Amino acid sequence: MARSPPGSGGEREPATGPSHASVSSPVYRLWDDAALRIAFLAAGLLLAYQLAMTLLQPAWIGPVTDWLQALVAWSGLLLVGLVSRWLTRAGLPAARTWWWVSVGLLFYALASTVWLVEDQFLFPNHVSIRPGTISSLSSNIRASSWHCS
Repeated sequence: MARSPPGSGGEREPATGPSHASVSSPVYRLWDDAALRIAFLAAGLLLAYQLAMTLLQPAWIGPVTDWLQALVAWSGLLLVGLVSRWLTRAGLPAARTWWWVSVGLLFYALASTVWLVEDQFLFPNHVSIRPGTISSLSSNIRASSWHCS
């Protein structure tokens, strides 16, 4: 059996170093995934929205924030409730824990809905006191009472 001499074109010499296709194939494989592209696009749009709202601080941001908080609370409850139901039907021991998480999210969703109804419909023009501001108000009152006497 005759062999061709090296470099005569009969055999391909292995490439020195990684090829361009092998280095970037995971990147191309990830970029070709439509769900991942949509997730990155949604995350980018959410970050752009948050940056714009932080910088612009429009007057309508309070009511929109309340509605979005209620929407996220109820959708989170729905998702965790469905997971709890699936775990219960599968007979897994973690189902009870997930039901307790669902109960906690139910109370959070109810509280965010009460907050929304209070802010939007019952007391639309009141000064909102968010959690954590009461302690600063009481310290300001104490500080002003020291200066008055």
